[in-house]
Parts: sequence; C-alpha cells; structure tokens
Amino acid sequence: MAFAWDDSMSTGIEELDEAHRTLFLWVDKLGNAMKQGKGKDEVVAILDFLGTYAASHFACEEDCMNRYKCPLALTNKRQHDEFLLFFTKTKAEVEANGVKVRTVLELQQTLGNWLRNHILKVDVSLKPCVGSH
Repeated sequence: MAFAWDDSMSTGIEELDEAHRTLFLWVDKLGNAMKQGKGKDEVVAILDFLGTYAASHFACEEDCMNRYKCPLALTNKRQHDEFLLFFTKTKAEVEANGVKVRTVLELQQTLGNWLRNHILKVDVSLKPCVGSH
C-alpha cells in the first residue's frame, strides 16, 4: 500500500511538511525493498535512515510546537517518544532475527498508518498556531 502526503496534512511550516513527505517516501521504499526481495543490508539501511531521520525531524517539530505555543505540544512529544520506542524495538528485532517479510511489511504498514494518523490528528494542530503569529 502506498503512503503519500497530501495538502490535508499541512502544518503551515514547509520544513515540516517536506520532512513528512520524505518520511512517507522512505516508508514506501521499505515496503518496495521487501517486495523486490532485496537483501537484509538494504532493509536495515532503510531502517537506519528512518530511525535517524525521524528522531531529527521529531526534535525540529517539537521545537516548532513549543515556539508557536501549540496546545498539543505535550501530546506530540509523548507520541514521538512512544513511536521511537516502538521503532527501536522493532529494528532491534529485525537485526537480531533477520529480515522476515511479514515483520517488515507489518512495520511498513504500522509506520505509514502512524505517520498519517499522527500528522492528521496532532501535527496539523500547528497550522492555526503558525497562522496567528
């Protein structure tokens, strides 16, 4: 299943929207690598990128939420922390047990759904805050 950013996910900050678009592209890249039977190294490299990029993006997003006094800033931080814990645990499982198609496809589905839901329910709350400054 393809995951893509659309205008309904706009935060009002282009840097964040661009990062969201990039995250969706890499989630799809993960699924495509598995579907094409790519080796463990490529899948682990994609997971490494996603983990590093997500952590960096989350820090930037949390800074914006605080700077623009978004009422969901604390919810945003908590969801980011929970996501990073889930992602780190899943990545460690893949590294320990090897790349299993089912595990990585479930991870890709979970990542895509989490991104979409998080952006639409939390991140978009930033837009009116940005507009009021």
